[in-house]
This record gives sequence, C-alpha cells and structure tokens, in this order.
Amino acid sequence: MYKSGKNWMVAGLMTTAVLAGLTLGNVNTTEAHAAVNNTPVAAAQKTSATSAEVQSQQTVVNSAATAVNSQTAVVASASSALASAQNLNSASAAVSGAEAQWSAAEKNAESARQAMGSASQNSQKAAKELKGATNLQHGFWKSKGSAAYDYLTNLVANTQKELDEAQAQLPDAETAWNLAHDAYEKALHSTIDHHSEEYKALKLNSEKAFNDLDAIQKTISTDKGIISSANAKLNGKANLADGTPHNLIKNKALVDSIPALQEAAQKAHNAYVAASDAASDASVIAYNALDNISAVRDAYNLPDSNGLKKMRHDAMGAPRKINSDKTEINALRTADQTYYGDAVKYASEAAIKEGQAQSAVAKAESDVAVAADQLDQAETQQKAAQAKYDANKTSLNLTLLNNAKSLTGSWQRNLHAANTALETAKNC
Repeated sequence: MYKSGKNWMVAGLMTTAVLAGLTLGNVNTTEAHAAVNNTPVAAAQKTSATSAEVQSQQTVVNSAATAVNSQTAVVASASSALASAQNLNSASAAVSGAEAQWSAAEKNAESARQAMGSASQNSQKAAKELKGATNLQHGFWKSKGSAAYDYLTNLVANTQKELDEAQAQLPDAETAWNLAHDAYEKALHSTIDHHSEEYKALKLNSEKAFNDLDAIQKTISTDKGIISSANAKLNGKANLADGTPHNLIKNKALVDSIPALQEAAQKAHNAYVAASDAASDASVIAYNALDNISAVRDAYNLPDSNGLKKMRHDAMGAPRKINSDKTEINALRTADQTYYGDAVKYASEAAIKEGQAQSAVAKAESDVAVAADQLDQAETQQKAAQAKYDANKTSLNLTLLNNAKSLTGSWQRNLHAANTALETAKNC
C-alpha cells in the first residue's frame, strides 16, 4: 500500500501475491500440522514411543500452531489494510465526483448571472429609449415640433411643385427670348424705321420675353433657396423660429416609433425577468452542490486535513457571492420595473393627449372645409347677381347683388375664423 497524490493506493500485483502467498502458506502449514499430529499417533499404535520422542513431536506441533496463528494475523492485517485503502479510494472518488458536480453547477450559475446582467442592460436601454421618445412627444414635439415639421414639409412640397413648373417653362422661355431678341437686334441694325409700329412691336416682344425669362429664373432661384433653407431646418442644420436647431425629421421618426419601442421594451423586460429567475435557480443548484461536497466527506469520515479546509474555504466564496447576487437581482429587478413603469405611464398619457389633439384638429379641418365650400357657393351666387345687374341695372337686381356680396363677406369671415381655429388646434 502506498500514497499517490491525495489517495491511498495498494500495489495490485504485489499485494495480491502477498495475500495469495499468506493464504497458501496457511493451507500448507495446516496440512503439515496435521501430518505432524497424526504420524506419532499412528506410530504409537504400532510401537512404544519414548518420552523424548513425544516431547520432540509436541514441540514441533506447538511451533507449527504458533506459525499458523502468526500467519493468520498477517493475513487479517493485510486484508484490513486493503479494505481501508479501497474505502479511502471510494471516498476520494465520491468527493471528486461531488466537486465536479459543484464546479459544473457554479459555471452554469456564473453564465446565468452574466446573461442576467446583459438582459438587465438591454432592458434598461430599451426603457430609456422609450422614455426619451415619450418625453420628446409630450414636450417639444407637442409644443412646437409637430407644427414646425408640418409647416416646413408643406412648404418644401409646395415650393418644389412651383420650382418644377418654373423649370419646365424655362426652356420655352429661353427659346422665346432668343427668338425675340434676335428679331429685335436684327431690326435695330436694319433700315426699318425705329418709329414704325413694326419696330416697336419687335422691341416690346423682346422686352416681354426677357421679363418672362427673368421672372422664371428668379422664381427658380428663390424656390431653391426656400427649399434649401427649409430642409436645413428640418435636418437640424439651421435654427427654427425659437432660435434653436432641432432635427425634425429624426424627431418625427422617433415619435412614430413609440409603438415599436414599447413592444421592444416589454420584450426586453420579460427577457430580463426570465434571466434573473434562471440565475437565481442556477445559484441555488450550485449552493446545494457545494453542500453535497461536505455531506459526502462526512459520510466517508474523511480526515479534516488542511487541504480539505482550504478547499472548503475557497468554495464557500461561491455561496457568499450567490447570496450577494440574490440581493443585487432583487435590486435590479425593482429598479428596472420602476423605470419601465414610468416609461409606460408617460407613453400612455402622451397617447391620450395626442388623440385628443388629433380629434380637435379633425373637427377644425372639417369646419374649414364646410366654410370653404359655402364661400365657393356664395361667390358663384355673387357672380350670377353681378351679371344680372350688369345686364339690367334695376333696384331689385342691385339689392340681390348687395345681398350676395354680404353673404360672400360672411363666409369669408367664417373661413378665416375656421382657419384660425385649425392653426390653434395644431399648435396645442
């Protein structure tokens, strides 16, 4: 038997040979003892033995018995040592198995804690993005951002339409100017009388063609400037009316993404809750596996050596960390739920107020449409009354004309009031 590392081992072949030899020796000695014991008896039956012979044979018997007893003790001792070594080997294997289980469980617990930390960061990030979007919607976007965005996008669209029309007219205007100018220049240097109507007509056509071309070119230049300025304001590269720059396009996209951000925040929060539960379960498994190491050692009555003490001391650091993690998990979960709850509350309040504002805008837009339609009808009636009066200037037709003008004026005022109400609703 010898010591290898932490385990007691028995030299296999040598131990087996020794034990086999002892056992065989025991059997042979017994047979020799029997032979020694029986031979004198047989001899005594045939002849008379002397006292010296009997005493000599008894000495041999006693020596053989002593040898048998001694060898039996050796066999028992060797067998006991073998059993002790086998027990120690089994105990060491059991402890090693328990340690391996704890090590695997602790690695799983550490991975679960890391996954929980990552899920917590993702949840907090998603909740922060949602809160930022709802704060933007409830604050700047509602107070001025939405109205500024609508005004500038409409300005760009309308101006672009005008620019497209001007650019489409430009080639014809350039051609007309070139023809008219060439004709005038030709007449200027010809024998045509400069006081003649023909000369005057050529000059006027040249001037008109120039003025038309100039107007189109100025419109194109002005429209490009308006579009460039509006786009700069929309992209946050120029200040708005309040003197501050805001990227209205990004703001609009962020406000529009609130439903998607709410869904993402909820998913991230659910993932964090699942990860924290998994981390807690894995920590409990690791803690139980650590306790099992001590239970196995106690079951085999292993000595409380310095190595085992150190192993236990080092291993106990894990459950302490697990207990610390449990407190951290609860704190993170509480903070995350509060953060997420605030974000959902702000989003809900903003959605309600946005709905109310949209309802007010829809009603105001309806009022504008009605007033515009009535104004169109009143203007049509006024034109008809004017035509009647021009054809037949009677007092009746004059009264009808004045009534139509009054009606037109009333609807003009109503339309102005409706437009004012609509702008007010949009800016709320």
